[in-house]
Amino acid sequence: MDVEREDWSRAWSTAEARLRLRLESAFAATLAWCCEPAALLAQRSSPGTWTPVEVLEHVTLANRFLSILIQKIAQRCEARLAAGASYPAHPPHFEHLETLARRDFGWLHPEHMSPTAGPPPEQLAATLGEQRDALLALLAALDRGRGSLHRIRMSVVPTQAQDAEGDRLDLGQYLLVLTLHLERHLGQLERLRGDWLAQNDDPAGPRFSTD
Repeated sequence: MDVEREDWSRAWSTAEARLRLRLESAFAATLAWCCEPAALLAQRSSPGTWTPVEVLEHVTLANRFLSILIQKIAQRCEARLAAGASYPAHPPHFEHLETLARRDFGWLHPEHMSPTAGPPPEQLAATLGEQRDALLALLAALDRGRGSLHRIRMSVVPTQAQDAEGDRLDLGQYLLVLTLHLERHLGQLERLRGDWLAQNDDPAGPRFSTD
């Protein structure tokens, strides 16, 4: 392998390893919330707001619909590989998407991603685990640039957060968006924890188990 090829391979490996670690960490933190005390998970800070368990349900719904798009990208990438498409010269940009995780970013959810207060925490944990495993498998299967051979538009990406490709994202970038969405709601969950602790002198209570 020549030096240029080694540099290309190292760049992709580094970018994908960072993405994988961040995705795994976000899922681990979200899964941990499924084991929090039942009283905390059911706590509604104020009328009209979501409880922590409703936030978790919303996350699984958003993951489901984002995963459909990610799977579509994967299928198109595989088709282009089979047709002899050339590998991209360098990893995609990720930094411009970071604004999506900020609390002041107006990320409105469609109605079909609204929680229904239905699934219990243990069911949500099982769903999250399945979603994590499927997404990590896609990232592993389409490594070294293969996931960048097709892009799909994502309208939520604001103009100021677009790169040279505009709002068209590849597989890795869609995985980052999903991760940023998890991180955004993890911040919300921690604020809800603070509200709950402020309202309860003795916060100990039964916890759900995902074992």
